[in-house]
Amino acid sequence: MKLFRPEWMVFAVAFAIPACILSWNLWNVGIASGYIDPQMHLGAQDEATYTREAITMARDGGWMTPEFLGRWVFEKPPLLMWLSAVSMRVFGIGRFSARIPVAFAGALICALCFAMVRGRRSVPAGLATAAMALSSQILFTMSRHAMTDILLAAAGMCAFAILLRDPDLRTSSSFAGFVIAAAAGIMAKSVAGILALAVMGVVVGFGSRKWGRAALAAALAIVLASPWFLYNLFLHRDWFLADMGFQLITTGTASHQTSSENHLWFYAVRTLNSDLLPFLLSLRAAPALVRAVRHREPAGILAASYFAIYFAALMVFRFHSEQYLCWFVPSLILIAGLYSPLLNGKGASIVIAVVSITFAVKAANPDRDFGVSIRAGSTIAAAPVLSKYCAERRATDLYILGIDDEFYSAALPLHRVRYGWIDPNDMVAREHPHLAYLGILIPADDLTQLDKKLPLYRDRLRVWGRNSTRAVATGLSAHDIPGLLQIIRDHPESDFLVARAILPNPERDQAHRVVFANADFALLDSNSPVGSEAAQWSCAM
Repeated sequence: MKLFRPEWMVFAVAFAIPACILSWNLWNVGIASGYIDPQMHLGAQDEATYTREAITMARDGGWMTPEFLGRWVFEKPPLLMWLSAVSMRVFGIGRFSARIPVAFAGALICALCFAMVRGRRSVPAGLATAAMALSSQILFTMSRHAMTDILLAAAGMCAFAILLRDPDLRTSSSFAGFVIAAAAGIMAKSVAGILALAVMGVVVGFGSRKWGRAALAAALAIVLASPWFLYNLFLHRDWFLADMGFQLITTGTASHQTSSENHLWFYAVRTLNSDLLPFLLSLRAAPALVRAVRHREPAGILAASYFAIYFAALMVFRFHSEQYLCWFVPSLILIAGLYSPLLNGKGASIVIAVVSITFAVKAANPDRDFGVSIRAGSTIAAAPVLSKYCAERRATDLYILGIDDEFYSAALPLHRVRYGWIDPNDMVAREHPHLAYLGILIPADDLTQLDKKLPLYRDRLRVWGRNSTRAVATGLSAHDIPGLLQIIRDHPESDFLVARAILPNPERDQAHRVVFANADFALLDSNSPVGSEAAQWSCAM
């Protein structure tokens, strides 16, 4: 059988080893734990939202319409959620099963780096390239979080591996494989998935210029990815366009950022922290790469266009985030693997040794900007308290006020969670006007009038195709601390996880009892009678 050819067996080993390393201890790492940007200490909030969307799919269906906290979510296509949901259907709902797809995506990138360079140079050079991919701080981190970016990177690498082998897509297997890989990229990250088609266009334009087959492949990739977009455009037009507009326009042209750093400097610093050795090796490879492009070598054109197009995308998309680097960093690794003279002969073995030492240093320093972490537990301070609270199965609303739990609570089987924050300028409502219009985000002052306004929100939701009001008032904004304190006073029947900066003396609240308190937050349970609910899935998420 073809699957048992020696080259496929070698590829399987090149995949299995990184898969084991990337998966190690994931079952003990809390959802949304760790930092996507170690310099800024920015957490993995998106992992919690995607995981909850996948849990809802696995339990309740709705595979074409991702749902979060009772509302539909169309900001990202659902490839990640589909894969995680299937994994949880097979292995049960939990941390590890939610992350299996991304760990495998990271392992696939490593295996493809090995195969692409091994075919062009040597086995040691391929091993060195795979090792660089595995030791990359950003690739390692994103391969251990259920987030969309690593799927986009893996889909792109699949497409580029096919182009490297068959730049004109002459064989039916190459043609079909490229179409599927490109469509997967679109279904992972929407418009960003089209970048692989742009790379193909450059490869064909500077190579054989056989546009017919390339154009057909691009068209079929878009057609293959289009059903989900068209389905929701026709059935949930207003909601779909509002969510997509926020993601592509509001975020893409964002004037506010996570840091005040210059756009180029932001990515340069983080690239050096994550992948200093591949960066240096790619610089050393630059003369050979330029010669390859001048001679119109397909590998050189592919590597150069991959780098240039993805770098341009980072610069054009105005919101900067370190997680976006996992699309771009493989281009540096590929250039280093294909063209660095330091990977010739015994030099490759030296690079493997250096990368191995580098990885050990990174693993030994998980709290440094360049470090990688396989530690158990959670970096979210409130996670243990929320998990313990979840285990009580209290059938009442939990308000989380002034605490950034990275939406960890949303991944737990809680009765209902509502989030409140201080927003003196109403920035969240201005950025998400459709959610304010539908009553999903409301001013905290309006909570007392919710019964009167609920029919209005119900009608608006129905017009937008949603027959449930469960999402109403799941987001509450106040201009100041008194606005959030009023919520606690008005809802003695509910539970609260509240920041101590908002409620410095929680024991004074006679309507609630203090279950837990530290210097940062307090958990208050209602003194009113509260029912209980059956267990739905693990509280250890």
